[in-house]
Amino acid sequence: MVNTSGEIIDIGVPCNTTQAPAVNLPVMKSGRTTGFVTGTITATNATVSIQYQKGCNAGKKFTITFTNQIATTNMSAGGDSGSLLVSDDGTPNPVGLLYAGSSTTTIHNPIQDVVNAFTAGGHTFSFAGNACGGAAAAGEVVAAARPSDDDLSAALRVKVENENDLFRIPGVLGVGIGAAENDPAEAAIVVFFESPRGAVPKTLPTELDGTKVRVILTDTIVAQ
Repeated sequence: MVNTSGEIIDIGVPCNTTQAPAVNLPVMKSGRTTGFVTGTITATNATVSIQYQKGCNAGKKFTITFTNQIATTNMSAGGDSGSLLVSDDGTPNPVGLLYAGSSTTTIHNPIQDVVNAFTAGGHTFSFAGNACGGAAAAGEVVAAARPSDDDLSAALRVKVENENDLFRIPGVLGVGIGAAENDPAEAAIVVFFESPRGAVPKTLPTELDGTKVRVILTDTIVAQ
């Protein structure tokens, strides 16, 4: 039965106000298959190719590409779709809705897009939960280092300009913006690359228009 308080197993009652996804934001979820898992947002504004099947693990496979998605570290497995992604920064605010993943990456719809979909056409929608703020109390959680908004905006422009060329490289499954691998405060273009042998091809650039390119190796990203 649905718990009308909004309580999520191992998380508790979340906040009823949404929070925008942010690079390096610590997050958590509780899902049917993998239970309670914490992670970090590795990319926002991500364009990602997701593999589906006509039947339940049977039938023809096909791919659909989604834009403006959230990517996190691996937080899921098949059956976890529908888990609410909430911030793990002191107040558990809804951030995204889980729907796909691989062995290294999990993909989520931004929660505001979900709210917009529910409220389209004049329908009402609200989250069950507590009335709490969108950030941790002072001194409660140390803020994660992240690129500045200006640097992320610049990286987003570079990403948009080069996205089509990146997707022409065989093995590229997703492109977003995030932080450089060795510097969490430096903005980067994040490329999700399917590599059966675990190697990064020389065809992938290491920098685009002065912005570093970070490659996250993955296998096929599938609907979960």
